[in-house]
Amino acid sequence: MYYYILEAQPPRSSQRFRERLTDLATDVGIAGEMVVQSALKTVSDLIDVGVKKGYTTIVAVGSDAHITRVISALMQRKATDRPVLGAVPTDNESPIGAMIGVPTLRHALQALKLRHLAYATLVAIEPTKFILTSATITAKKPVLFDITVDTARLEVLATHLTVTGDGTLEIRNARAEGTSFGRGFAWLVGATLEKRATSLLHGRRIRIGSAASLPLVYAHETMARTPVVLERERRALKIVVARANLSVDEE
Repeated sequence: MYYYILEAQPPRSSQRFRERLTDLATDVGIAGEMVVQSALKTVSDLIDVGVKKGYTTIVAVGSDAHITRVISALMQRKATDRPVLGAVPTDNESPIGAMIGVPTLRHALQALKLRHLAYATLVAIEPTKFILTSATITAKKPVLFDITVDTARLEVLATHLTVTGDGTLEIRNARAEGTSFGRGFAWLVGATLEKRATSLLHGRRIRIGSAASLPLVYAHETMARTPVVLERERRALKIVVARANLSVDEE
């Protein structure tokens, strides 16, 4: 039933972790096939193999970056041919683990056993990468950003931008350029754009441009560089969760 895709690790730690995971999964009653990502076996390749073998749940085991790669690979498949995602995060204080309610290995395996499903809203990063939690753009000093949220456009000076998987854009240390337009935009989206302010914008499609190309970083990895377009996809992927902090599916 479960097809576990493990992140590549140094040989010794990988073997020890795999043995522990196998023992715990067997004890809980959710043993399944375990495979390891490698240079010769990409996440997409392994998912294809799992689907051909008839597995309906793909379990990503590893860092948040690895889980995100699995999510992105699953999203390349047709919705009708897209397995459910299970996750066993290995990062300390993993944001994904916190979101789906699995802070430890035992919590994650227990969630897989109980199999509560929820729909996750994701943000697509043009067009093959997807995020579930949040990604950031950071500058040491204020940078002029050209931001479009759906059909509304704004120029703003800021040092820190965060985009979350539900299509929310947080702008920190922001000051709107063009006072009348800035005030009008702020009123339109219900935001407050003042000097040294934090503002929240929300939309289906967000474009972020800047004079200098800046990285959009997720789990210590660069996902893209500005200009970047992000699009929200509601109910995009079914995920096994421990608690109903997403839109729960009653299957």
